[in-house]
Amino acid sequence: AKAELAKVTALLSPIPVEALRYRPQLLMLGGLAHFGLDETEKAKPYLEGVLRSQPGSPAAKLLAQIHVKQGNFDRAIEALDAYLRQHPLDSQATLLLASAHSAQGRHTRAVVILRAAIQQRPRPELQHALGMALMRSGQFAGALTELEAAHKANPRSSAIGTSLAALYLQLGRAAEAAKVAELAN
Repeated sequence: AKAELAKVTALLSPIPVEALRYRPQLLMLGGLAHFGLDETEKAKPYLEGVLRSQPGSPAAKLLAQIHVKQGNFDRAIEALDAYLRQHPLDSQATLLLASAHSAQGRHTRAVVILRAAIQQRPRPELQHALGMALMRSGQFAGALTELEAAHKANPRSSAIGTSLAALYLQLGRAAEAAKVAELAN
């Protein structure tokens, strides 16, 4: 796959990004190919070009991932806020937005975002993220409620099980932690 992505970038890279301004499909292709090769600096101008011509494009999620990886959380939040105004039910974008806020220590904002998303569309991964945000903000009772609900909805998820087991251990409930850990294996 990487060899094929390299072929795509070899074809598109000689063309100035500005020349592709009115060809969002080629911009997206270039952005995806560079992103897939983990060439984030090369992917950014392509993805930014897509967003200029198509503001509601899912390219915002890729660009936000690049910004998060580079520690530019404000830019990631800006891209995701704009995207989520047009696509409010996108769980992946919501999780990324909450994660960016948490990375900046704004756990309360992450909690608000995740609770709003869960009201619109309850999903175990959103409940898991909410539980983790609550735990980071010191709200262990709320975290336990959310992690237990997420685990009940998806008992085979190792990520959810690990988080719940860790919280049980932190609360001195070793037997329950062992039971959850056993299910996750």
